[in-house]
Amino acid sequence: EFIANDDFSIADILLTNVLSAVHDESLLAPYPRVRAYRDRCLARPAWKRTIARYNEYVEAAE
Repeated sequence: EFIANDDFSIADILLTNVLSAVHDESLLAPYPRVRAYRDRCLARPAWKRTIARYNEYVEAAE
């Protein structure tokens, strides 16, 4: 389910961060399993909370 093993790890955090920077979805179109992996990681509640807090931090710093 995840990169290193069955548990979400730092490897998944790194790769999900990279994959979330891909704004042209056509680049991932030939890779449905990669898209599914990315979407599964982005849907994690902890990921959503962390990104929300990070965005608040960035906005406050501007």
